[in-house]
Amino acid sequence: MDLTGLNAPQREAVTTLHGPLLVLSGAGSGKTRVITYKVASLIFDHGVSPYRIMALTFTNKAAREMADRIERLIRLPVRGLLVGTFHSICARLLRIEKVMGGNFTIYDTDDQKKIIKGVLDDLNLSDSRSFSPGDVAGRISGLKNRLITPERFDLQIGNVFDEQFASIYRRYEMKKRKSNGMDFDDLLIEALEMITKNDLLRDKYQEKVQYLLVDEYQDTNRVQYELVRQLSNKHRNITVVGDDDQSIYSWRGADLRNILEFEKAFPDAKTVRLEQNYRSTATILDAANAVISRNKARKPKTLWTEGERGDKLEVHYLYNDLEEAREVTRRIRTRGPKSTVIFYRTNAQSRTLEDELRNAGIPYVIVGGLRFYERKEIKDVLAYLRLLVNPADEVSLARIINLPKRGIGDKAYASLCEFAARLQIGPFEALSRLEEALEFTARERTAFSVFHNLCLALSAQRQETDLVSFVQFVAEQSGYLKYLEESEEEQAGERLDNVSEFINAVGEYVERNDSPTLESFLQEVALLTDMDAVKNDTGEQVTLMTLHAGKGLEFDYVFITGMEDGLFPISRAEEEGGLEEERRLFYVGITRARKWAMLTHAATRRRFGTTTSAFPSPFLDELPEHCIRRIDRTGGSTSFALRDKPAAAPLFNEVRENRQAMPSYEHFSQEDGLLRNGMKVQHPIWGKGTVVMVSGLADNMKATIKFQNDAVKKVMVKYAKLEIVGG
Repeated sequence: MDLTGLNAPQREAVTTLHGPLLVLSGAGSGKTRVITYKVASLIFDHGVSPYRIMALTFTNKAAREMADRIERLIRLPVRGLLVGTFHSICARLLRIEKVMGGNFTIYDTDDQKKIIKGVLDDLNLSDSRSFSPGDVAGRISGLKNRLITPERFDLQIGNVFDEQFASIYRRYEMKKRKSNGMDFDDLLIEALEMITKNDLLRDKYQEKVQYLLVDEYQDTNRVQYELVRQLSNKHRNITVVGDDDQSIYSWRGADLRNILEFEKAFPDAKTVRLEQNYRSTATILDAANAVISRNKARKPKTLWTEGERGDKLEVHYLYNDLEEAREVTRRIRTRGPKSTVIFYRTNAQSRTLEDELRNAGIPYVIVGGLRFYERKEIKDVLAYLRLLVNPADEVSLARIINLPKRGIGDKAYASLCEFAARLQIGPFEALSRLEEALEFTARERTAFSVFHNLCLALSAQRQETDLVSFVQFVAEQSGYLKYLEESEEEQAGERLDNVSEFINAVGEYVERNDSPTLESFLQEVALLTDMDAVKNDTGEQVTLMTLHAGKGLEFDYVFITGMEDGLFPISRAEEEGGLEEERRLFYVGITRARKWAMLTHAATRRRFGTTTSAFPSPFLDELPEHCIRRIDRTGGSTSFALRDKPAAAPLFNEVRENRQAMPSYEHFSQEDGLLRNGMKVQHPIWGKGTVVMVSGLADNMKATIKFQNDAVKKVMVKYAKLEIVGG
C-alpha cells in the first residue's frame, strides 16, 4: 500500500506493527489518517484478518468514517472488522455471549431518571430536597466509572445521607435488572466482568484481538482503561492515539493519567509524536503552543506547520455582553457566516449572541438542542419496539400501555404492578394471568387484554415482514399514527413528519447493514452520542456551541466569547487540576481555527438577573504579544487596567440593575454549577463542611453539606453566604 502521502512520524506509527505504541497526536496532525492507514496496511500489506482487528472510537460518526476510509484505501469491502465506540462494541459482545439473554434494553439518561423517580417514590424520598433524579443518576454514573458497586459503596457510608443514597443505588440496580435493562455504564462494566471472571471468554477475546487500536485515548475512564488492558494482554499489539493537551472531559470520568502514564502501564511502549499541523496558520499555532506550555501535567510537544503565517488573533475588550454580541455580529457580517463558529463556556451566554444574529438577519444553528431521537413521538415509537424485543422492559411498558388512551389509568397500572410483584413476575407477563387477579374491574380486564393481544399480534408480524415494513406496521396498528392524526396539538403535524422520518432512518439503517435486525437498530439508536449529530460544515450558517462540544471540529473563523476570570476559566477551576483542564479547553478552542480567531472580554455581563463586573481571563495574558492585536473598546477604564489587578481580587462584583432576568433554561453549564461534590466550604453559623451533593442551577441551586458535627444541611446557595475554603 502506498504510504508516500504520510509524513515521517505518521509512517513510523503506521509501520510499527508489534508491541505497545503511544501516538501523541497534536491538534490537526492527522491522527485519523494514521489509524485508518494502519488498519488498512495490516489487512492489505500484512494479511491480517479483519476479524483479528479491533478499533475503538468515541462516536458512531467517527467509527463509520473510519470504516469507510479503510474500505476506500484497500478498495474492498471489509467484513468482520470490529470498528465502533466502546459502548457499541461492548454491547455487541454482550449480545453475542447472551449476557442477560442477549435481549437487554439499553436505557438512556431519560429512562434512568424515570427509574430513579420510581425508586424515590418507593423509598418516600420523592419530596426530599437532598435528591433529584438527575443528581442521583450523575452520582451513580460517577461511582460506576470508578468501578464502585452498591456493595462497595456500602463500605464507605459515613452519614445518614450516604445511607439513603446507598438504598437508592441498590434499588435502582434491582429495578433495572428486573426489567432486563442496562444503562450506558453497565455496558462497559458487564463486558469487563465477562472477560475478567470467565476464563474461557477471556482467552477467546484475548486470542481474537490480535491488534487493538484506540482513538481519543485521553478521554478514557478507568473501566475503559481496564478493558483495553485486558483485551491487549496476550498479543500486546496495542496502538493508542490521543492528545493529553485535549483532555477536557474529567467531569465525565475521563482520567488524564491513562495517557500520561501509558509507558508505566506498558514499559516496552514506543512513543511517536505527531506535531505537524495541517489545519491552522503558524500564528494560531504559536498562540496555542504558548498557552498550553504553561500546563505541568502534559507530555511536551510543539505544533508547527509548513503553511502560511496568517493574520494575528484579535483580543477585544468590550464594555458589556451586549457590545460583545454586537461586535461579533458586525465582524461576521463583514466576513460572511460560512465556516464560522462562536464558542462560549456555558450555554447561558448564547442568548445575547442569538438576539444580535437574529436582528442582523444572519442565519445560525445551535449545537446542543433537543436531538431527534429524544423527541417524545420518537421515544414513544421506540418504546413499542423495545417492548417487543424485551417484554420485561417496564420503562417502555409504562410509557405506552395507555398511549394512545386505552382506559388503563395510573391506578390500574399500579394495581397490575402490585399483582405482578405478588406473583414474582414482570407486569407484562402478568397480563397473561389476569384470571388469577380479583382486583380488576371488567372494564380494566378488557383494556389490559386488548393491549396484550395487540402486542402478541405485533410480535407475530415481526417474523413475517422486513424491518422497515414492520416498523411502519407497529406505528399504524398500535394506533399511534391515528392518535397523532387526530390530535389537536399545535405540533401534531410536525410529530407525524418526525415519525415518518424515523421510518426513513430505519430504511437507511437497513441499506448500510448486511444483516439488519431490530435489536441492532435499537442498540445503534440508544448509543448515539451528542457529537454524532454535529456537523463541521453547516453551510451558510454560523454555528454556536460550547467549547466542549467543539472538540474534533474545525472552522475557518473562530470567535471565543466570555473571556472573563470566573467564567473562563470557570470559578470552580481552582480545585486540583481544574485550572489546567480549563487551559486545555482554551487550547482546544484556539486550535479549531484554520485562518483566524477573535477573543472577546466583556467588562460587565448580565448573570442571573444582575450585572456583574469581571477581570479579563488570565488566559489572555498567556498569549504572546507577537501573535495578537489587542483592541480596547471600553475607553481604557475597565479593561487593560483590570489586567494588572491581583489574582486574589473578587472574581465578579455585583452591580444591580433593573434588567429582566434570563429564563431559567438559559442557566445551563457543561458542568454542575459553582459548587462541586467534595468542595470544602465555610458557613457563617454551622462552620466548615463538605459538599456532598449539588442540585439545581442559578438562583435555584441547592447544596447538601455535611458539617464537622456530622449534621447534614440542605441550603439555598444564593442565600447561604458560603465561602469556598478548599477543593
